Amino acid sequence: MHKLAKKRVRRTWSDDEKRSICLQTFAPGVSTAQVARRYAMNANAEFMANAIRQHWGVENGLHWVMDMVFRDDECRIRKDNSPANFAAIKHMASNILRGSKAKGSMRSKRHEAAWDEDFLCNLVTT
Repeated sequence: MHKLAKKRVRRTWSDDEKRSICLQTFAPGVSTAQVARRYAMNANAEFMANAIRQHWGVENGLHWVMDMVFRDDECRIRKDNSPANFAAIKHMASNILRGSKAKGSMRSKRHEAAWDEDFLCNLVTT
C-alpha cells in the first residue's frame, strides 16, 4: 500500500492560530488564498513531501522510458500541434507495450512489433 493511501489525520487549529490566520488575511496585498495555502502546506508538510517524491519518481521513470525506448530527446518534430500529437501516440504505445505479457524489455517488444505483424496484432488486440 502506498504511503499516500493511508488515512490522513485532520488537523485542528487552536484559537490563537485561527486569530492569526484571520489577521493575516486583512494585511494589505495578501490574499486569503495565499494565507490558506501557506497554512495548508505547513500543516501537511509530511504528506506534501511524500506526494512530491512520489510524483518525481513517476515523472523520472516515464521520461527515462520515453527517452530510452522511443528516443524522445532526439525527436525533431516541432511544428504546430505535432509534438503534442506525437507524444500522445508514443504514450499510448508505451502503455500498450507495458501491458503486454510478452517477455523482454520495452525496447525489444517495440522492435518485435515492428518486425512481426502477428506480434503487433496480438499487442493491439489484448
